[in-house]
Amino acid sequence: YKIVFSRLGDSMRIAGFADFVGYRTAADQARVQTLLDTARAIAPSIADYAVSANAAWGGFRPMTPDSRPLLGPSSIEGIHFNTGHGMLGWTLACASGHDVAAGI
Repeated sequence: YKIVFSRLGDSMRIAGFADFVGYRTAADQARVQTLLDTARAIAPSIADYAVSANAAWGGFRPMTPDSRPLLGPSSIEGIHFNTGHGMLGWTLACASGHDVAAGI
């Protein structure tokens, strides 16, 4: 399904789309509903789907064409890359950061 769940404090983050829509950042309510419907179908107990407010978000995501992140040192001393994860950024960034810090 290419959908991810992440607990953020008392909230559940449900994500899974990366759309190429130019510079538009508004959340697409039909896509948000699809995410909620899919999440409810495959993980009915993971969140309170009856809440009236959700924080739909749309924005820019640094991603490479194949979603493989760019990790490691840049040509500028002391600057390292941990970017390009696309829609899996929140899911993978901490582990990638650990690897970058360890020099892997």
